[in-house]
Amino acid sequence: MLEFYIINSFFYIVTQKKNMNFKGKNCLITGATGGLGTELSLLLAKMGFNLFLTSTRKSSLIKLEKKIQNFSNVRTSSFVADFTKNSDIQKLIKKIRHDFGTVDIIINNAAIFYPKSMLSSSLDDFEKSFSVNVKAPYVLCNKFGHDMKKNRWGRIVNIGSAAAYRGIENQSIYCSTKFALLGFSKSLVQEFSKYNVRVFFVAPGPLQTDMGKIVIKNNKQLNYDSFVTPTELSKFILDLIVYEKQLFVEEVRVGRIDF
Repeated sequence: MLEFYIINSFFYIVTQKKNMNFKGKNCLITGATGGLGTELSLLLAKMGFNLFLTSTRKSSLIKLEKKIQNFSNVRTSSFVADFTKNSDIQKLIKKIRHDFGTVDIIINNAAIFYPKSMLSSSLDDFEKSFSVNVKAPYVLCNKFGHDMKKNRWGRIVNIGSAAAYRGIENQSIYCSTKFALLGFSKSLVQEFSKYNVRVFFVAPGPLQTDMGKIVIKNNKQLNYDSFVTPTELSKFILDLIVYEKQLFVEEVRVGRIDF
């Protein structure tokens, strides 16, 4: 396992772009309208990826698509899906098949975060969290992993958390889902590497997002300004996606130096 403290990696992204043609690569981003999802969507659009965007907020999806279309001619499509509902996940897959046919890159970014003690949480909290944070990534990888295997190229980025490595008070369910996603990712690395499909588990500490604000609300001792920015993390994730040489990083813990 490697731990990176990132300041800026954009130079590497630019040099890699010169050596790779992104045109025609289709990328699915879940949780696309959140803080990290939005930054990833904008950055990947600038690099030439076609984007299929999904979240639970229709108005935000429409706004994001329009913003992308204002500066890029990449293909975009979107679909509102609630991953706590099996029917929505299946409808999403059907829509992707209809609009894009196949997916080359999956970024499993959608997540639910309930800052509750175990005793004050409910079975409903537990089931919804595992549906969004674990089951949805499994189903999407299961469906589109066949395409990646057949094409001998693919990228799966599972957005984890520092919570995948330690128990945190009042985050028992969230920690459990991220531990599960880590194990899932490690297994996919073993299953897919022989087909030139790279799987990454990216585990950031708190981000400057709405979820980060919830973390601050529940822990006044933390400094929000020291949290990793979605822009920084997005650039690093793009680094992972475009890298094509022998070196491979399967698991990354991302923190921020608090000067």
